[in-house]
Amino acid sequence: MNENKYGHSATKVTNVVLVYGGALSAKTRPKLLNDVLQLASETKTWEVLQCDNTLSPRYFHSAVAYKNSLFIFGGKTEHGYSNDLHEFNTQTKIWTKIEQKNTKKKPTPRYGHASVACGREMFTFGGCDINGEIDNNLYIFDLITHEWKQKKHIPSVPKSYHHTLVFDEGGYLYILGGRTNKQQALTNVTKINPISFSVERCPSLPTPRYGHISFFKNGELTVLGGCDFEKDYNSGYKLVKDKWEETLCEHFEHGSVFSSVVIVNDEEMLVGGTRKNKPNDTIFDRYTAHLGDSVLHILQYLPLNDIQSIRATSKHWNVAIYARCNKESIFTNTCR
Repeated sequence: MNENKYGHSATKVTNVVLVYGGALSAKTRPKLLNDVLQLASETKTWEVLQCDNTLSPRYFHSAVAYKNSLFIFGGKTEHGYSNDLHEFNTQTKIWTKIEQKNTKKKPTPRYGHASVACGREMFTFGGCDINGEIDNNLYIFDLITHEWKQKKHIPSVPKSYHHTLVFDEGGYLYILGGRTNKQQALTNVTKINPISFSVERCPSLPTPRYGHISFFKNGELTVLGGCDFEKDYNSGYKLVKDKWEETLCEHFEHGSVFSSVVIVNDEEMLVGGTRKNKPNDTIFDRYTAHLGDSVLHILQYLPLNDIQSIRATSKHWNVAIYARCNKESIFTNTCR
């Protein structure tokens, strides 16, 4: 079986994209990573950053950007679950472990949660802990004071992990899909006011899924990929005037689970991913998914020692390839 990267994070920090951590598929247990890959937006080439890597390898963590820094929270490590927070400064290439304040409102060690930043605040929802327990609390962390400001219980939102969390253009927070600890994939879509914490139920997803990606484009919410407990999805949906419309993904034969999405200038990029329900199948060199007027490419992850020699014009790309889309798109790790 060819190795492919999943459970990582892809985040735009100023003018670069950073892909951190994740795991490589294996027949026995996944191989966890703590590498940092950087994409320079001007040259469109990848490089493995040489930095003081103080983080233990991990996957299914969350990542957000603030100013010149990348923040990594939680995840599953070789030693168990984590609720530590680390900052990577893109200018100094130095990792710093953050001393978190007001720990009474701090999430327990977990993985499969989701985080998104808006301004100086990081919003975190859900996740699964070492006891297999999941919650439906919304946590808010101040990225400047390093203080957990809120731990708000949202009882009307299902407890979940492997869901997505995204802001719309108006500053409202959306929680989409996910799975429970009873092997149930969810269809729920919830809109939350991050100030008053008022909740509005949106039309449910037509099919339950987790491990998907979500983003806003031209005021429309799109969900793509993911899986349930029987199959991976090669389709997506757009929420248009309170109604979900299916968006087929041509040539996206097996779906994409646990990938990441980020936007660079006027181009969108889907990074990595795996196939949950066919783990032993050979991974093709490249998948191409057509999403409206956009084209997303998902490619297998190549060994790190091959990355230095790979360029954007090469026949085989190491992590991702670009596609054109609208400049006004908002993705999971972006809030305007």
